[in-house]
Formats: sequence, structure tokens, C-alpha cells
Amino acid sequence: MPGTITFQPRQADLTKEKTMMGTLDPYCKIILGDQKVKGSVCKKGGATPIWIDSISVERGNESVCLLEVKDKEKLLDKTIGSVQIDLDEIALHKNLSRWYDLTHNQEIVGQIFIESSFRLDNNEQIKPEK
Repeated sequence: MPGTITFQPRQADLTKEKTMMGTLDPYCKIILGDQKVKGSVCKKGGATPIWIDSISVERGNESVCLLEVKDKEKLLDKTIGSVQIDLDEIALHKNLSRWYDLTHNQEIVGQIFIESSFRLDNNEQIKPEK
């Protein structure tokens, strides 16, 4: 069902706090189809970053999107972990707040708490069931 999905990553609990370059500077990146939207960086957030982001993407008929938690580096940002998010679940509930496991190389590397909401496009109408 097409519409706008807004993700509000609130906090994460990661298994590692530092890299060789120092403390983690985590941010979230949403990938949906050809859309790639970055959130703000939590400078020196370490293993327990807190964000006040609001990241919106337009949903067509996709059923999942990818959320990556990345570490901001000077040259090349590194992926800390990622999760595939079920967009149908968000559309069904309209508003959803929950913890998701983050994985990297098939290992759980922490969790992230995300508040999500779904809004139908203006020209879309929900048809009543018969």
C-alpha cells in the first residue's frame, strides 16, 4: 500500500563502543528501493547513542526496507549493524514502537528502538471490506 513511512530512531544498545579511530559516531540510514536517506550523527554516542531524528521515505509496493546503523568516519563510514523492517506491519498498525535486533555478519551486534508511522498518500483511500 503506497504512502509515507516515517522512522524515528530513538536509541540503540550496541555491543561495541569504540573503533580503532575512537568512540563510535553512529547514525541511521534507511534504504527503500532507490531511496537512501541518512539521519543525523550522534557524535561520540558510543554503545548507547540517542537520536532525535525523523526520517521519511515514500513507500510504493515494497514490503521491507533496510535500516543500517553506521559509524561516521573521515574517509569511509563503516556499517555497525542492520535490520530489515517489515513495512506491512507498520502500515497495519499505523504507529509502531519497538526494539529491533541489529546484525552484522550474521551476529547480533545490538538493538535499536524505533518509532514508526505510516500515512496513506492523499490520493489513496482505504476501501471498506465487503
